[in-house]
Amino acid sequence: MLPRVPSDQTAPPLAPPGAMCLGCGYALVGLGKGKCPECGRQFDPLLAESMGPQSIPIARRLIAFAPPWWVFVMYGLITTAVFGLQAAPIGSCSDAGAAIIAMWYGGSLLVMAAAACAILGAWAMCRWRRVPGNPKVRWLVFPVVLFGWIFAWNTGLVWSLRWHFAKDNFATLAARPTSAWSTGWYGSYHVTRVHRYPDGVIGLHLGFPDWYSQGPAELQFSPTATYAPHPFGPGDEDLGSGWFLCWNPT
Repeated sequence: MLPRVPSDQTAPPLAPPGAMCLGCGYALVGLGKGKCPECGRQFDPLLAESMGPQSIPIARRLIAFAPPWWVFVMYGLITTAVFGLQAAPIGSCSDAGAAIIAMWYGGSLLVMAAAACAILGAWAMCRWRRVPGNPKVRWLVFPVVLFGWIFAWNTGLVWSLRWHFAKDNFATLAARPTSAWSTGWYGSYHVTRVHRYPDGVIGLHLGFPDWYSQGPAELQFSPTATYAPHPFGPGDEDLGSGWFLCWNPT
């Protein structure tokens, strides 16, 4: 037989019809004491002041809204592709890349500006009406990702890191007989053509993503380790150990 339930045990109180979360406006009808399933705000069906009516201000809903995490992850991946694949030694890029970066940068600023105005306006209204409401910190992911990549792009940080991790590959290549040099991938650099100059300097034409406004960049290796690269553009740079970068950033 089933045990008898003592008469003094009653069901826990549940939120009444029309009860909504004060933090985000989530419908709490039929839920017991605890946290809002959407924003985590505490509520108690026995405390009417811990819940809001159905006529909760739209400002409170707006201020509690934030996209799910997958939206931020996708934005970070796309921004990395847009800026990272176009990062040149001093922040230049191909003409097509410049157009893509300009559109992504401008579009991101417009969206962030609209979101900031809406959230700040909602926050001000909540403060004016003295109702709880705090903006979601996760919105800061957007400007941090965007301006972080702008800094890395303009300073050439990405290209410097690529060379740092690939220079051992080129050191190994320099130790081989020049007749054995060939095209292919060396670290994150794609060598599309090997050119031997009459004075012994060897030029390695780089393919995508190292294609800039006036054509591809060229890594030149001088066996004598002297700075005598062949004319290629105003972006010549001594990389050390006999390697020189020649490219045209204009």
